[in-house]
Amino acid sequence: MSRRTLKTDDELGFIKAYRDEILDTQAMYGVEITVDIRVKEGTPGLKFFLFARGVDGRPLEGKLVTAEYRYPTLTATRLHAGLYQAAIRLNVAVQNAHRDVTGSFAGEATDGAGKVT
Repeated sequence: MSRRTLKTDDELGFIKAYRDEILDTQAMYGVEITVDIRVKEGTPGLKFFLFARGVDGRPLEGKLVTAEYRYPTLTATRLHAGLYQAAIRLNVAVQNAHRDVTGSFAGEATDGAGKVT
């Protein structure tokens, strides 16, 4: 979860929080994250598809964890808030997958190169 205090109109703050959430999830759980944004003709809004693939040597190695988020919603009418909520949704899914494998929600912190610290 973000270490930032966010207000609805704080676009840059939400983008930074989104980035932090993605980077923290990758570092704590040893996953590589990909985000796809898709548009479906005939429907308003966007749909975010988030994928976290476990990297070699970490508990989620070889596993694929996914999350979806439809934008806009009643709680996220601004794109930057929707991105952040999508990142949180993926983080929760990764935590649950990690718990299923290890019995613990807590991941291991890594340095930027993926080495456990």
